[in-house]
Amino acid sequence: MVASACGGSDGSDTSGSESSDTATAAAADLPDPCILISQEDVDAIFGKVVEPGESRETTGSGGTASGRSCGWGSISTLSTSIFVSTSYLVPLDVCDWCEPVSGYGDEAWGGITDLGSGGGQLMVIEGDLGVQIDAFGPDVTLEQLGDLADDLIAGLP
Repeated sequence: MVASACGGSDGSDTSGSESSDTATAAAADLPDPCILISQEDVDAIFGKVVEPGESRETTGSGGTASGRSCGWGSISTLSTSIFVSTSYLVPLDVCDWCEPVSGYGDEAWGGITDLGSGGGQLMVIEGDLGVQIDAFGPDVTLEQLGDLADDLIAGLP
């Protein structure tokens, strides 16, 4: 399995604190990756029908991190999730198997791993948004993750 540290929870803790409310509002203002990338694009990129994406807002501890994510899953072992955030991506120096990747956004890093069932991770900075893409399965390629990043970035307002 790919180690992934999105730095967020499912956003279901609505304690009413001002910082939590602010982070949730910030997450709500971010683009929804389930809308930015079509179901058809996800299916085409992975060469199989993938179960429909599910959108959610995420907030980190203390309400400091915010983001929106979309997770797609398939009947087979492949599961794909996309995390869009303005405040957190897995840093290059923390990701042991990641390396700088050119051709995506303003800056990108990622890699493919053979840990567990295999998979990969790609982090892309585009303007003031960060995009983290995680995919699990033995046949995942960095090019597939890059195609998802390109589709997502093309849909940004």
